[in-house]
Amino acid sequence: GRSLGDITAAVAAGAVTFEAGMRLIKTRGELFDKACGRLAGSMAIILNLAPEETLALCKLSERLTGGICEIASINMASNCVITGHSLSVNKTVESARQKNAIAIPLPLPWPSHSSLMKDTEDEFLRVLRGTAFSDPRYPVLSEPAAGIAGTGKEVFEHIARTAGKCVDWVKRVTLLKDMGIGQFLEIGPNQGMAVIASKLIEGSSGRNIETQADILSLSH
Repeated sequence: GRSLGDITAAVAAGAVTFEAGMRLIKTRGELFDKACGRLAGSMAIILNLAPEETLALCKLSERLTGGICEIASINMASNCVITGHSLSVNKTVESARQKNAIAIPLPLPWPSHSSLMKDTEDEFLRVLRGTAFSDPRYPVLSEPAAGIAGTGKEVFEHIARTAGKCVDWVKRVTLLKDMGIGQFLEIGPNQGMAVIASKLIEGSSGRNIETQADILSLSH
């Protein structure tokens, strides 16, 4: 998983019950909506720039605007999502386009995966502490810990601080590569992350599983 998908992964691995997972997702959505009301935030995709180049533009934007602009996720070597105050994100978008990069504002009204989400993280943490976590039946990837969450406590710690931290998808896929995994299935509406993962590992494959027909095709 990545971001909200980390809760999905915890449920799929048996670390959290389905009912508890749904409650966490509902609460998370409500807290994000609350954050939207108090934070003038936004997000954007930056393509054709290395993460360090994107980070430099974010820092420049912060100096020019006095706001916050950070990298929300590193999807590929030249594919990042930025997040923060709308004014600062817009300035970074403008600077990226001046470097002939592709910059695409996202229709998201909150600064997800930025330091601005600390209050939301703290509120969500209080909810998480009231949720029972069991040891997972299957390994759960924990990118911040650079390894596998094998206990309920480790899964809890992995989920606890995702709202305000960058998701390094390249690092996560590299960990999977080291485990010898070469086939990626993305469950739900097509977001393209399985395909991106397959591009990061030579000889691997990735596909989206969205319909009943997709599920049935897995047996062939």
